[in-house]
Amino acid sequence: MVFCHHGSSHSPPDNLKRGQVIAGADGQKWALMSTAEGSHGPVSTFVLDREKQDQRNCQKQPPRPVRRPPTEDPVPEPARMPEALIEFAPLSEAAFLDGIKRAENSTSLDFAWFIYSDTQRTQRQPKTNKDGRPDKAFIPHHLNGSAPNLTSGAGPEFWPLWHEQDLQDLDGHWVLELEGEKCANIARAGGVIATSQPGHARTVDQRCRRYETLRQNGAAGVVYLADNDDQGKRFAKEAEHAAAQAGLPIVVVPAAELHPQMPEKGSIDDLCQMPQKGGLGCSIPHAIELIQQNARKKQIELFAAQPEPEVVDPPVLEETAQPEEHQSAAATEIAQAVTEAKQATDSTLDPAALIGGELGRALSDRADRLNVPTAVLINGLLPVAASQLQFGTQVMISEEMNWFQPPILWNLSVAETGSNKTETSDLCVQPLYGFDRDLPDDAERKFFTSTFTLPGLSRVQAAQPDHGCLINTDEFSGTLRKLFNDQRSGRGDELSRLLSVYDGKPQRATFSDKSLNYNLKGSSFSLLSTIQPSVLLDCMGDLTDESGLFARFNLCEIPLKRRTMSRTGRKPDGLMAELQNAYLCLQTWKPRIYGLTDEAMVLFDEFHENCENQRLDQAIEPALRAYAAKQEGRCGRIALVLHCIQAAARRVPPDELISAETMLGAITICDFYAQQLRRFYALSLASAGGSLKGITLLVFQVLKDAEGQVQTERQIGRKYKLREIPSKKSSNHSRSSMRKS
Repeated sequence: MVFCHHGSSHSPPDNLKRGQVIAGADGQKWALMSTAEGSHGPVSTFVLDREKQDQRNCQKQPPRPVRRPPTEDPVPEPARMPEALIEFAPLSEAAFLDGIKRAENSTSLDFAWFIYSDTQRTQRQPKTNKDGRPDKAFIPHHLNGSAPNLTSGAGPEFWPLWHEQDLQDLDGHWVLELEGEKCANIARAGGVIATSQPGHARTVDQRCRRYETLRQNGAAGVVYLADNDDQGKRFAKEAEHAAAQAGLPIVVVPAAELHPQMPEKGSIDDLCQMPQKGGLGCSIPHAIELIQQNARKKQIELFAAQPEPEVVDPPVLEETAQPEEHQSAAATEIAQAVTEAKQATDSTLDPAALIGGELGRALSDRADRLNVPTAVLINGLLPVAASQLQFGTQVMISEEMNWFQPPILWNLSVAETGSNKTETSDLCVQPLYGFDRDLPDDAERKFFTSTFTLPGLSRVQAAQPDHGCLINTDEFSGTLRKLFNDQRSGRGDELSRLLSVYDGKPQRATFSDKSLNYNLKGSSFSLLSTIQPSVLLDCMGDLTDESGLFARFNLCEIPLKRRTMSRTGRKPDGLMAELQNAYLCLQTWKPRIYGLTDEAMVLFDEFHENCENQRLDQAIEPALRAYAAKQEGRCGRIALVLHCIQAAARRVPPDELISAETMLGAITICDFYAQQLRRFYALSLASAGGSLKGITLLVFQVLKDAEGQVQTERQIGRKYKLREIPSKKSSNHSRSSMRKS
């Protein structure tokens, strides 16, 4: 821009109009902007011609980058929705102001503190928005350790869910989550466990970490009540994303669906507020019932819409005659494998021989009425009975080797949905429910827990250091898959630390998040749960079991059979009374170390030798060798528990030494579990689309076609033709991996 005086040596022409372009003395084109009177005459203002200026700007400025929408992480598949209808976790004696402290001289919650932990609080205070509308601000505070007073800011420690103390032992119930501490407290006043995310820390990752803790503490899922506004919808989407990452089922219930007059931004507080104060006048219990009914309706829809677990079909087998020269290469091995697989399916255990007395008779009678193998009931009885023995009870297998084993057994019932689990696998747990109901309200004794985390187990043991406890989770599938996925992805190794609980080893750890601390001074936690076959086979993988998990678990299938309604007039079998009396005996016996008779030692030494042969046999897969290594200790543990159950069934104290007959029963049970494990490993390979050099898939195809009947070598050779004929080496490999111990 230049300024030119008229009448000077650089005067512009007269009578120019605004925007007119002239050539300047510098050779450039200038456009007139304005002319005004100055102290020395008219003064004109010129700027470079716009067209020329635009050309210069285009030469100097780089092209603007194309703006693209930000990419978002893909939302993972949601956790599988359970079929059992939603039941909220119950809560007794909750008050509306739990965890809330009003500011001094305040009679409302406009100025208040929301206490998340001893070191973490959120301050609520009113504010005014830019548009002049009243609103509220939530400011996090923490204790930083350098001063006794609270410091503004979230601080370094991870913030838990609201009322974290309620969320420790959820026992397969659902948790109700709302938006805001006040709304959560209203729901708690209705008798259910309810929570909320801290307002300043609710990203997807932060939510996911809290949901993982809920799942580990036994939550079946989360029902999320979304506020009636756009922000509520956005938070609900983030909650669904986080729950999918954590492997926790979630059902979102929009608040607008609870009442046709639900106001904008409304939730349970508007639903339950009195009409004279602008609310809808619904009672809190009725509001909880509305939420649960709405959630169940959505749960049923989600359950029906989810795909069935993927099943890989075995290869198609042609029913053409197999050449005679190939029959010896495959048919013999297939026939032997079919026979062994059929034996594993049909094998069971005899309660009368293993336990005896009225308890053994009652178990046999109940299994007959339920149309299930007796092994299913014994599989449930062993860990429950083990958990009733006092801490410090052991069996001395070898004094010279200082080899002792605790009464710790981890048993899984493998069952499809609808397999009558409650009436079969959990049958032996029912007396513990009665013991729990009879305890005084202030008693810290726990006969069972649904938690399977080190902090949770540590709290249980601290409350009852002299007693064992049963880990009884309703469904182990989600826990197992989460532990495996975390280990495979390198997100911690909680699986390995939890396996040390099986060995009864002491362990402790401290973290900045105090809720994760644990201190186990030894342990006596037995476990009984169920797992779906699809999850089991997926986690079993390729016969490596690098974690050693399945070497510690005892597996027992609950077959899917028809139940019959018996009207024969038979007398009650008295099983519940027998179990209750037996457990009471086990609870009263002082902890001691039991030994083996000479005859029992001989039997155990022979069993030990067989296990060692399998452990060192390189022709057997690593997972089966690892299982053989644990079989020796497993046999001692089962012998100890069986010895005590037999005495409890007779109402007499157990002898100091375990007999040869009891040791033989323990070996029989170990052989049964080994057969079950080999069968499930073979199924795992088949479901993964692979096999032991082609043999295993054909074995189960033969069993399926023959409806479970054993086939001879000649029948198999005539009927089936393999597309890949296994070599002699692979046939021997198959026989070694599937043979009985």
